[in-house]
Amino acid sequence: MPDIGTVIRILRQTQDMGLGELARAASLSSPYLSLVEAGKRNPSLDVIGRIAKVLRVPVDVLLLSNETSGSNLHTDDEDTNALQTSIDSLLAAEAALRQRLGTGGPHDSVKLDGRKNRRRT
Repeated sequence: MPDIGTVIRILRQTQDMGLGELARAASLSSPYLSLVEAGKRNPSLDVIGRIAKVLRVPVDVLLLSNETSGSNLHTDDEDTNALQTSIDSLLAAEAALRQRLGTGGPHDSVKLDGRKNRRRT
């Protein structure tokens, strides 16, 4: 199961929402949200709730994905389970595509379209 940051990134991207847009709507800073998505910060329950509200998903979807919590959370809600299955499928497809393209993880310097990230000077 993916970590919470990966799930947030996938849900944000599937809704064509930029990181800054989600951060503003959830009253967070973009750098903080970027760290959450990269798995370098663990968001509080309050932050998870705000992000879930903006993304229009049940909080369960984010909490159930949080491997780092060490909890054994589960749900019988069919919609939440269906969404989690979709997220897992998207992750598997992304991993397969990255493997075919020879790129690393979601924060690799090569984007899926093959363009390199360029730093502004």
